[in-house]
Amino acid sequence: TKIAWDKAGIIKQGCQFFTTETRSAQIKIFKNKCLALGVNCRLVESQGDNPNRALAQAIAQALGFSENDISQGLRSAKLPCRAEVIQTQPLVIIDGSHNPNKLNFLFENIKSLYPKKPINLILGLAADKDLTACLKKIIPGTDKLILTRFLMPYRKTANLTRLAKISKKINPTVPLTVFTDPWQALDYGLRMTKKNELLLITGSFFLAGEVSCSTRGCSG
Repeated sequence: TKIAWDKAGIIKQGCQFFTTETRSAQIKIFKNKCLALGVNCRLVESQGDNPNRALAQAIAQALGFSENDISQGLRSAKLPCRAEVIQTQPLVIIDGSHNPNKLNFLFENIKSLYPKKPINLILGLAADKDLTACLKKIIPGTDKLILTRFLMPYRKTANLTRLAKISKKINPTVPLTVFTDPWQALDYGLRMTKKNELLLITGSFFLAGEVSCSTRGCSG
């Protein structure tokens, strides 16, 4: 609810507001803000599809783009650190999902795209997240778990000992390794992931950005 109030701050007079939110309390916040400002509030139904895709499509339609242009744009659109394939041998995917809903959607999507590939997971979460809820969404679908942290000084990372304890409580049999350095975690993950397996790196855009830079040769 607090996040919904913060996000409602983007609603300004003269704009149109689109959301794929489905929870009634959050929808009420958006509708009330729109009503107060005389803004059209449009609820976009994803109907089981990718909600980001549905949202982009609805906005493009409202702007008057043709269906052909929208389809072509959706086919060619790429978003860094959103189920982004970094390499294929072995398959490495980076994603910035950082809450239970997004992590659940990510794993369902990965499982549907690569149903036969075991998932080796490098996970780093921020300290203020619902750690148990996040882990419950992903531990059952993980074959090997590597816990790490991000080094961004502006956001506190989750305690690795606590993460390990929660993970073991959810599934005591999952192989678990802990690294305090994300690049060591990446190096280990690449070495232990076989050709028929998948290495997924997720839990935070901070972690995704740091690891992504190490794979792309970023600087600064």
